[in-house]
Amino acid sequence: MPMTTSPPSAMPPIDTRYTRIIAIALPVLLANLAMPLQSVIDTAIVGNMNDTAKLAGMGLAIQLLSLLLVSFNFLQYASSGLSAQALGQSVNHADNSTHTTKSSSQTQSPLLSILQRALLLAFAIGSILLLAKPWLIDFGLQALSANPESGQAAKTYLDVRFWGVIAELMNFAFIGWFAGQGKTRYMLYQQALSPC
Repeated sequence: MPMTTSPPSAMPPIDTRYTRIIAIALPVLLANLAMPLQSVIDTAIVGNMNDTAKLAGMGLAIQLLSLLLVSFNFLQYASSGLSAQALGQSVNHADNSTHTTKSSSQTQSPLLSILQRALLLAFAIGSILLLAKPWLIDFGLQALSANPESGQAAKTYLDVRFWGVIAELMNFAFIGWFAGQGKTRYMLYQQALSPC
């Protein structure tokens, strides 16, 4: 008697309704609008001081800080890709498994491990940036050809904003982790409540 094997369970269909797509995309759009809000508020405050050197220094500082932080966007994209992959594997494993409690505990472990590694890496990079802060600021302002007055204003601003670099890098890791799981609403909450 030939042995019959049961066919592998089919993947559940992907929900492509417009309401589902909008529910995922709208929080991402709002979170991305919230990202430059800190710099816009700072520029608006300094713009009311009627000192062009301070306003120019603010522009240089924001440009330098943005360039530096964008260099570490891989924290967001890597944690997003890895968490989506872990979630997909856990869903596939749950379809083939009969013990749902075991698979749910196995789901959480890889996802939390990905978040922990991303946060640890963000903390390490942020700590190195804080240690190298004087050299990074001086080199960056020389590369941007800042004049002495605007350079001093930029340096003052960067001395304060650099203390939030670790939190901003950790924020990248959280945003990517939430996005990889399709939890874009939590990503928006994270971005809105972020202190930096």
